[in-house]
Amino acid sequence: MGESEGTDMTNNHAQRLALYKQGLTDKEIADIEGVPRERICFWRYTRKLPVNKRVSKGEVETYNYRCPMEHALSPDQRRVIRQFFADLLRAADRCPGKKDVGGFMHTWHDLAKEGKVAG
Repeated sequence: MGESEGTDMTNNHAQRLALYKQGLTDKEIADIEGVPRERICFWRYTRKLPVNKRVSKGEVETYNYRCPMEHALSPDQRRVIRQFFADLLRAADRCPGKKDVGGFMHTWHDLAKEGKVAG
């Protein structure tokens, strides 16, 4: 019986989605639910969710979870972020040598407070 035919999909969808949004991998979700990893992979694939990959940075483990800007930010916030990135790219094109992104962000924030850039 396929997953879509059983009760697994309705009973565990909320739990799986919560675990997925926490950044757990297919294997980690499968281990928690006691099901084959392939079942979680199929569940994620049918919902067009990208794979969560575990990335190690020294002793600290982080998760690779992508959240589209449209889901996390308001239209006004998206406009500001897009403007920021456009300004950052223009500044990078005009500045030779090593880039100081932190300095750029500080200056851009000050200019935004003064109303000199869209922010």
